[in-house]
Amino acid sequence: MGCGESKQEITLEEIALIQAEKTLLYSNYTPQALDFVYRKYSTNGFINENQWADIHKNLNLALSTKYPDPKLIAFYSSFKIKAKYPLKEVLLLAIILSQDQKNRKLELIFEIFDEENEKRLSQAKVKELCLLLIDFALEKMSLLVDYNKITRDSIVVYIQKLRMLKSFAINELVGMILGDAEYITLNEFVENLRKPSASSIMTLHGIRSYLKKQEILSDRFKNTSTSRRQLVRQQSLIEEDNEESSSIIVERFHDKLSAKKGKSSDIIRLDSKLYLETA
Repeated sequence: MGCGESKQEITLEEIALIQAEKTLLYSNYTPQALDFVYRKYSTNGFINENQWADIHKNLNLALSTKYPDPKLIAFYSSFKIKAKYPLKEVLLLAIILSQDQKNRKLELIFEIFDEENEKRLSQAKVKELCLLLIDFALEKMSLLVDYNKITRDSIVVYIQKLRMLKSFAINELVGMILGDAEYITLNEFVENLRKPSASSIMTLHGIRSYLKKQEILSDRFKNTSTSRRQLVRQQSLIEEDNEESSSIIVERFHDKLSAKKGKSSDIIRLDSKLYLETA
């Protein structure tokens, strides 16, 4: 579904980056709880050091310990602008990594970028969101990797490879969210990002998976007259069709199972794939 990968396809580098995300402890909280605390301890879109300490203390986050990991200090310092933390960036990161309440999470992300309460986001705002997600997924998370479990060189090569695909992906990401319109409303934003082909890009792992997919599309683009946008659209339709087909298969399975209820010889095996008898 979407940009997901099977467990067998997740590389050691990707596992290391996913583990890095968990060290921030945002997954312990709902998106609305994080939104409330971050906004409470901020002034005019920025968070000073005292407010920052209060946020971590109230939420019992990693920096609230007596001796925080130097990697965490360096990580958060990379967000600073003139000795303050920009609310937009640090709150977006927190909500992206929070507990998976998808609709509420999407609503709060929309609100972060709708700074003038216009009830819509422009193409420029959507692009800003996508660029920040890519920055979080690649540059920021690489600062938190535990190099006792993987070599630094392997992460550097992995990130560099994905970084090279950024220019191919950014316009497609914006198009996936916005379509061909100049603006998008909250309801449209939530609806578009709930689609199977787009839902994963609101996770950092999903962003990295999407970037990796661009390498395949780029290779196809070199060998076909089909436009890049058409290829991406074809891929999205395939994923949505697969999602719909899976639902149909499950419904047929339940119908067949009901019809054969009570016959032990007709047990249908369900494993990592769905096996059905042929008619």
